[in-house]
Amino acid sequence: MAIETKYKKEIERLANETGFGIEDIEKQVEEIKEKGDYDMESALAVWKSENSMSLGGTTENVSMRILCKTEAQHREGDRGEYDALWVYAFSSVDAFQEKEKVTDMILYELPLYNERIDMGDKLECGKIYDVKGKLVEAREGGLPRLRIIGDITPSNKKFPEIDELISGMGIQPISAIENFIGTTGFFSGKIGKVFDTKTGIGYEISAVGANPVAVFYNGTINKEFKVGDTLTAFGYVSQKDNIQISARGVF
Repeated sequence: MAIETKYKKEIERLANETGFGIEDIEKQVEEIKEKGDYDMESALAVWKSENSMSLGGTTENVSMRILCKTEAQHREGDRGEYDALWVYAFSSVDAFQEKEKVTDMILYELPLYNERIDMGDKLECGKIYDVKGKLVEAREGGLPRLRIIGDITPSNKKFPEIDELISGMGIQPISAIENFIGTTGFFSGKIGKVFDTKTGIGYEISAVGANPVAVFYNGTINKEFKVGDTLTAFGYVSQKDNIQISARGVF
């Protein structure tokens, strides 16, 4: 059954607010409607309540420098199967002024789902862009999120370089990595081993006073690292048998 125009517009609004695909929301709302025998407005109300954590936030004009982005990945979750790509960017809200310092920068996660993945092709690592976006506070252990709701425009604004931004955010010591399990951050060490994985490449890094920590990375390699090099990994720290870093970017 065709969706009425007013509900299509509401779904478009929800897609902009959450970053989810329009087709995904339509499918989920239809499933709620059929399962609960609801009318469309009631099904939308249920969907909003189920996804309330993804709604809200404040709308700002944002200048951002892209740190890195992942490869598109196919996943399965509570919402069924979907494709996703994550972009990470340092941002300054409102009109960026040259007087602002590295310490004013915030590192944001930009999730892109399904048909919105194409938006990631417009974002080149290291480049600066102006966008209009929704800023959402970080959940426990995660990063704050930026959901793009307007056009992406290349920017010529002054902005700190990536290495300055990473240093400003702070590189955590490998020797205390157990204190960062369940968080995302920057970690640096000397490479003692490089190895292939099923989906990408792996590194073992260590430092004085620290045992080797495995770094797993399946993104684009912009620089070839070898044993003896210093590697800074940006990623999520977890522990299975040993502590490891699932890297979003390596520098």
